[in-house]
Amino acid sequence: MDLEGLVAVVTGAAQGLGFGIARELARRGAQVIVADIQLGKAEEACEQMRADRLAAHAAQLDITASAAVNGFFAGLDRLDILVNNAGTGQQVT
Repeated sequence: MDLEGLVAVVTGAAQGLGFGIARELARRGAQVIVADIQLGKAEEACEQMRADRLAAHAAQLDITASAAVNGFFAGLDRLDILVNNAGTGQQVT
């Protein structure tokens, strides 16, 4: 599937499954925003992707903070694909 020109946001994308998803979306042509609570790790993930000539941009995002989430998405000019992969680590009783 060709994703050329599409903008994708993947939360929890600095490592693991989220990183794999972000990498595959970029490999298929999407402009990927690697969103993670740990900005440094998101930047490292983007560096790895850019070394393979993939389009990736890092962003810090805490999905547990609704104001941060609202501000993040309000600041986007375009969004075609959203993969909400981030986990919160909160226990529900």
